[in-house]
Amino acid sequence: RHCLLSSSTMELLALFGFWVSAMQISLMALPLSFVQQWYKRGSSEGFSPVQLIVPIPIQICWTRYGLLTDDTLMVVTNAILLATSLVYFLIFIFYLPEKVAINYKYNFVK
Repeated sequence: RHCLLSSSTMELLALFGFWVSAMQISLMALPLSFVQQWYKRGSSEGFSPVQLIVPIPIQICWTRYGLLTDDTLMVVTNAILLATSLVYFLIFIFYLPEKVAINYKYNFVK
């Protein structure tokens, strides 16, 4: 069986994969500005949780795909991204005002 890609091309692809993984992980620092605002205000009211919720199932799927394809870099990268997404979402919930949480829990939202 012949390999279609040369050794140097494979090395470049591996380097590109590491670079993409590093960029993905660094982009997960973007919501830190939101966390800082929540901390200063003491509330996450007025912020949409959608941008915090959507990455969670995406990262679960990519982590599972990495496990199925036995791609360690993909598994590690997406596990880090999943953990970071979950932490951001939990911080969002922590800073939710009690009134808002109670309204959603008992369906008192108008």
